[in-house]
Amino acid sequence: MKKHWVLRQDLKKLRNNMKLSMADLAESCYSTNTTIFRIEKTGIVFDELLAKKLSETFCIPFEELFEEKSHEDESLNIWNEHLKDVYRKLPDMNRTYYLVFVIKYDGGKNYRAISPTYWLSKSGDSFERRKIIKYYPDSISEHLAKFNIKCAVIHNEMDLIYFYYGLEDENYTAILICTDTVKEFCLQLETEYIVKQKDLLDFCGFKDCVSIQLRISTSKK
Repeated sequence: MKKHWVLRQDLKKLRNNMKLSMADLAESCYSTNTTIFRIEKTGIVFDELLAKKLSETFCIPFEELFEEKSHEDESLNIWNEHLKDVYRKLPDMNRTYYLVFVIKYDGGKNYRAISPTYWLSKSGDSFERRKIIKYYPDSISEHLAKFNIKCAVIHNEMDLIYFYYGLEDENYTAILICTDTVKEFCLQLETEYIVKQKDLLDFCGFKDCVSIQLRISTSKK
């Protein structure tokens, strides 16, 4: 039975008390900013060695800092509760989004993404210029519910955009990228693509999907 460890104390407060940045803590524990961010949001660690390293870093006995749980425990409800604001099934009805399907693989080291697009123009050599479609929530909620696809909401932390937060390996997940967020934080996201018609995909009932580039911004504001 797979185990995980639930924090008994607030990791972010512990980090701030020691005047450690998220990057500092990640480096001291041989981890990543993404992992530390997730732990601070959920209070759950799935790697026992990382949990022990956190205990050593804060000089807190392991049993005082963590409680061991199994996946069948009630703590999974706590996990869902923590994630409800950043990992939801239905979009915010007051915003518009780009809809992107993302799949992670190689243990989260790589990912690829495709998105429904619409035709802009066509050249004489069979290439088409496509543009990612902006969606109003009421136009996609029914579709997402039909396929039981979860929507991860893009968020910003330390000038990094975590498109892949909460996604499992080899499973497609719909990511709703808020158009306002894209304009403010992620200018690197390409929204127009030149493709051959034969390269267009029919995915999850959406026709004319095209491979797109999701890029992580590391530049300082």
